[in-house]
Amino acid sequence: TTRLSYDAAGYQEKLIEPDAGTILYDYNPFGELISQTNANLHTYKMTYDGLGRLTNKTLAGSLDDITTYTYCPEGTHGFGQLQTVSGSNGIQTSYIYDDKSRVIEKNQLIDGKKYDFTYDYNVYGKARNVTWPTGFSIKYRYKKGYLSAVEEN
Repeated sequence: TTRLSYDAAGYQEKLIEPDAGTILYDYNPFGELISQTNANLHTYKMTYDGLGRLTNKTLAGSLDDITTYTYCPEGTHGFGQLQTVSGSNGIQTSYIYDDKSRVIEKNQLIDGKKYDFTYDYNVYGKARNVTWPTGFSIKYRYKKGYLSAVEEN
């Protein structure tokens, strides 16, 4: 049985899972998650910008485990949305948005090799196709506005 406990403000402070162990959570006064400690007692610290967006996630006491988050600047499609996630593991993920701030490309750079995912939407703004770097594609079908089928393309 998985058990969860919450603090007086309603934020999850502990998760106890028989197979994974105990995970502890700590928040700042704004309700932003500022630390997470896993069952191996590794603590990740998070920092945020003035708009409450995650900017860094760091393994406490390590200079080697840092993930940095950046956001699209004003005047660009996706203004304020996540633009890049860069890890000290060498993996970088970037997002490109259309004029409606929907992700149309996700690019991953792993060990110097680029992997592109593309996203397409119907006239109602719902996902229509997702294509993986291998060319594998998923098509979403809708009936009366509700998802009715997911098919390989």
